Amino acid sequence: MRVEWTGDWTDCFYAKRDWEQEYNVQAWADWANAQTHMDFYWPNYDASPWHIQCMIEIDGSEVEVNFWPHKNKAQFKYEKAIEPMSAFIAELQSRVNGDDDDFDVIE
Repeated sequence: MRVEWTGDWTDCFYAKRDWEQEYNVQAWADWANAQTHMDFYWPNYDASPWHIQCMIEIDGSEVEVNFWPHKNKAQFKYEKAIEPMSAFIAELQSRVNGDDDDFDVIE
């Protein structure tokens, strides 16, 4: 069942005794909460609370974006996941700003 992003990092999945995952989730939540133009949600919170999505417009098309905050990675649908999140954010900004760099498509 779809659940909207609450804005609370403690609602994200992470291994409770893994400081790195906890840090990743906190950093992702801070970034996500600053993105007021993006609506984040868990597509199926009950089955996969570690997986968050949003839709964003790039070049006039809606693009699904997948996030795994505890693993510090994200993915444009049908493409290879990008790690760390800082690299994904840079790529996202580049695409939204219209930079025409090529990228790999996963088939």
